[in-house]
Amino acid sequence: AIDYINKIGFETMQERELTLTKRALEGLKAIPKVHVLGSELAEEHTGILTFTIEDVHPHDVSAVLEFDGVAVRAGHHCAQPLLDLGVHSSTRASFMFYNTLDEVDTFVKSVASIRRRMGYGE
Repeated sequence: AIDYINKIGFETMQERELTLTKRALEGLKAIPKVHVLGSELAEEHTGILTFTIEDVHPHDVSAVLEFDGVAVRAGHHCAQPLLDLGVHSSTRASFMFYNTLDEVDTFVKSVASIRRRMGYGE
């Protein structure tokens, strides 16, 4: 495993992850009623974007994304202190150097369709 990582290079991996995260973050921020938790800066997300969609439970978000071939996690992500801030659960997408821009675009497109597909309109 370390030979594989050394062959790619940590700097290359980090740059790729940041490129993917920026694209996904920009896409999510452009979708009405989608709220990204945390920083506005992609470099502060280390490849992980946590978000909510108004009126849609994160487990439903996860199910719709799964149907579209996108794997995410939903729940409280062992971050129970967020419950005090009114966030009871969220959806989390993770991006790594091996993901593609097409996969990011598929993710964003699917997220953009969720409220309509769940019957909440746009």
